[in-house]
Amino acid sequence: MASPYPDGDREKVASKLPSVLQQQLKVRAAELTLDIQDAVEAAITTWRATERPAFEVDTAGAKSFSTWLPPGLYEDFKATCTSRGVSYIQGLAQSIRDWLDANPSPQHGTRTTEPERKIVGNQKGGVGKTAVSAGIGQAYAEAGKRVLIVDFDPQGHLSEQLGVPQIEPDHDSLVSHMCGEGSGDLRDLVVTIEGERFGKRLNVLPACFDGFLLDAKIAVVGTQKRGFQKEAALEMALRPLEDDYDVIIIDCPPSLGIAMDAALY
Repeated sequence: MASPYPDGDREKVASKLPSVLQQQLKVRAAELTLDIQDAVEAAITTWRATERPAFEVDTAGAKSFSTWLPPGLYEDFKATCTSRGVSYIQGLAQSIRDWLDANPSPQHGTRTTEPERKIVGNQKGGVGKTAVSAGIGQAYAEAGKRVLIVDFDPQGHLSEQLGVPQIEPDHDSLVSHMCGEGSGDLRDLVVTIEGERFGKRLNVLPACFDGFLLDAKIAVVGTQKRGFQKEAALEMALRPLEDDYDVIIIDCPPSLGIAMDAALY
């Protein structure tokens, strides 16, 4: 459906678009200081001019979306959709998805400050720490941020919730790196959570069963290594990863021991 724009140089277009793409479009347009209508115009124009087959976008649950386009562009767009055998909603979703991929957030790769650190802790279990950690991480990832959620609780509820296996005992893990015993690159342990709305920006460092022994292990290392600061062990272990992320979230265990001291430090 289209209706005349007041000054005659644009017409209002009403369609549908998945809410995830709507949100990402708003955020990206704001980051690039563009009007949404200009971003959509560019997206549709580029999509129509691209002959390669586009990746099909999941449009289930698409919600109402409207914008203003130059007269005739939407009719040309619909004709292109018909010739390619896709619905208007699918064509619009593909256009926006391709535009987002071709116009990444200017914050990516240009950050000169340290990442934001969010520490979620409480000495009591069952109060929603994991739900808060996962929710914050997912929201940041949807908004275009590169996110690392650290499952610092050896119970591994966050890892389980996100479908990520815990690290088995006596394997390279966050705990081994905190104790100065890491045998590899901590990046190799990070798992990327799939999902179109996250755009490979949501990552998890899984829990490890060795975490149940963290306080004891850290205490021993503290007596063996001169100058070792047990409170700084988590910061030092995660430092090599920090340039890869905009936000790091620590889902802490229900305790007030050394693990919590390290997270707060």
